[in-house]
Amino acid sequence: MTDLQAFFTVGFKHIIDVAGIDHILFVVALCALYDYRQIRRLLVLITAFTLGHSLTLALASVRVFDFNVKMVEMIIPITIFLTAFYNFFEKENSNSFAWGRYGMAFFFGTIHGLAFSNFLRVAFQGTNESIILKLLAFNVGLEVGQILVIGVLLLIKFLYDFMVKHPQKNIIWQYALSGVVLLWSLKLFYGQF
Repeated sequence: MTDLQAFFTVGFKHIIDVAGIDHILFVVALCALYDYRQIRRLLVLITAFTLGHSLTLALASVRVFDFNVKMVEMIIPITIFLTAFYNFFEKENSNSFAWGRYGMAFFFGTIHGLAFSNFLRVAFQGTNESIILKLLAFNVGLEVGQILVIGVLLLIKFLYDFMVKHPQKNIIWQYALSGVVLLWSLKLFYGQF
């Protein structure tokens, strides 16, 4: 396996690893307002998160700035909580929705990128490929993993829509999914202490 394949695999596993559930929870919180008919908007939203993640991941990995790892680990559950909490007050079709949601995904992505940069900083040592190519391979793996998580979630939403005939089924889905993520983020936050 080449270095680039290895970094792609690490990026892919970073998102789908249940041991690192924080990333999956954040993606689920971002997706709670969408269904399979809005796949393009959802992919743009997830890409905004990946761009933010990539930016700080790259800068921190090459030591442009240093940060307190423990503090970042405490902030990540807060970003998940805030994203899920926001879902209780936002409606998908409001005019300010898209840009506010994309901005939030990008900003919170910058925080999530910091958390993984220490691992990549160590991984970059002793490999032959350039750092830029390794970061690109990692981020492509991350994006593919996120798309897989989104695909599974949208399939579940499709089945839910097929089985549930309640007129408020989308709101029920949005609130139930967001509520589960919100509670799980509190568990992650309190697990830091």
